[in-house]
Amino acid sequence: MARKFRDYSNKRWANPMFERKSGLKRHLPWGRWLGGLAVVALVGAGIWLLFFSDFLRVTDLEVSGNNHVQTWEIQDAVKGLMQERRWFVVPKSNIIVLPESEFITRLTDQFVFASVEITKRPPHRLDIIVRERASTVSLKFPDGEQVVLGLDGTVVRLYRPTDPEPDPKFLEHEAYSDKQGSFSLKQKVLDPTVVEAVINAPDAFKMAFTDGVGLKEIHFDSVNSSTMRLVTTEGWTIYADAQTPLAPQLQNAVTVLKEKVGADRPKLDYIDVRFGEKIFFKLKQS
Repeated sequence: MARKFRDYSNKRWANPMFERKSGLKRHLPWGRWLGGLAVVALVGAGIWLLFFSDFLRVTDLEVSGNNHVQTWEIQDAVKGLMQERRWFVVPKSNIIVLPESEFITRLTDQFVFASVEITKRPPHRLDIIVRERASTVSLKFPDGEQVVLGLDGTVVRLYRPTDPEPDPKFLEHEAYSDKQGSFSLKQKVLDPTVVEAVINAPDAFKMAFTDGVGLKEIHFDSVNSSTMRLVTTEGWTIYADAQTPLAPQLQNAVTVLKEKVGADRPKLDYIDVRFGEKIFFKLKQS
């Protein structure tokens, strides 16, 4: 019998050992490269969209709860923080990576808030709810510097001479120090009893003097002094002790005004009621 030989190198369709490869398989290395490139491009586009585009950038800052600190001041502070970058790459203005806890800490330190709450409202809004410390006394110094004090006498706001003047509606009570000082946030300046005396002085003055004389200004020789100089609208002064109840001292001033000064009231320079029953007064030299 004659033997039949098959040539396996003969790539003919009639050869049963030949299997034709599809075009996809022939070009598989190129297909993988293009597919990988498409995945990288898709991931890159997603990262850019989520972290670097304006799609999730904070543009709307809603501030509430503030009374003494103006809204624009808080917004400007937050905008300054958002200009920084997280991990040295991603802008902190991105609502995904914006670090609420860091912003809360830095706003609390900058404005000495009692508390700050930040809530993200994607895609563009940030709600900022603040609670201020009780601050009702603005202490002014000769060079134009002002410090706003809390009830405990610590500094909660600073206004340098070059800063814009604070809105008067945010300052409920004012006092003056005749000696210059330099202070920082959270520094204790006045004793709490002195702060309370400044706050209570206008009402106590109105109750004591019913003849129309009013309180114009409150002065201290320095922040270390508890002596208040209460300058009246008539130009004369009452020296009072801020660490002693003010109402009895003012009643003593009224008594001296009526019984001792009398018709010489236009010449009155001051009444000193700091020493209890020992009351002194002085008339201006003609």
